[in-house]
Amino acid sequence: MVPMASGGQFISIGERIRLPDDVTIGYIVEHLLSKQLTVIDGLHSHLEAIKFRDRNHLLQQISFII
Repeated sequence: MVPMASGGQFISIGERIRLPDDVTIGYIVEHLLSKQLTVIDGLHSHLEAIKFRDRNHLLQQISFII
């Protein structure tokens, strides 16, 4: 990962694929390094539409400060 993430390479890759930094990391790992990412159901991108989320689990996935 270091050769692709250091010396400005990470920014260059992100600019080339024209996607945010979190997606750039996924692109590097899955497409350039050919490693499969682990899907974690409780972790979601801020770009993901909430309408596609399971509403039954919504309260478990939001942090509330009281």
